[in-house]
Amino acid sequence: VGFVKAGLAESFNALGYPAAYVPNRAPDLPAYETHDAGPGLNIGIFAEPFWRKNVVTQLGAVALLDDATAHVMRRPDVDYLDLLRMVDYGEIPWNEFVSLQASMDINLYVTLSECHPLSPIESYQTGVPALMSRTSDVFRSDGRLWDLTTVEIPDDPSEIARAVRRLLDHADEAMERATRWIVRADASAAARWTEFIS
Repeated sequence: VGFVKAGLAESFNALGYPAAYVPNRAPDLPAYETHDAGPGLNIGIFAEPFWRKNVVTQLGAVALLDDATAHVMRRPDVDYLDLLRMVDYGEIPWNEFVSLQASMDINLYVTLSECHPLSPIESYQTGVPALMSRTSDVFRSDGRLWDLTTVEIPDDPSEIARAVRRLLDHADEAMERATRWIVRADASAAARWTEFIS
């Protein structure tokens, strides 16, 4: 069995099941265009609004950022967020989703549980920084990049807001490091896949 999360493969091997770590490869992005998302700081939070995806907490962080607009798949059914500037898009085709991510100033993917998320990788591939939680292996092997692009306490809006500011302050460095990391990780994932299927 192949797992995109190294710890799960390790657990299954310990239980006596043959398992391998086979991380996702970086996606080949479709052609995309950016559009003007509006004035101020435009923040993408493109996950289903259920507890594991931590959308409400991330929206709480947006409330702490000056002149920010949240762009979401779907508005959570939470009355106190009605005062937050928010644009919802519903489910859209992947090529439109990539364009939407590329039109943001930053994308948030601060979830409470993850394997090997592709949305943050896609965001970096389009030149937009993405902030994540520390629940996956993405960027873990580059300590500085890990520190810039992850939130240590994912269920705290103020921690997320601080991490957003930090990442935006160091966006060029994060983009440069992420681009190199994605190339290396993709080559490693391709080799692991070849080994896994042979």
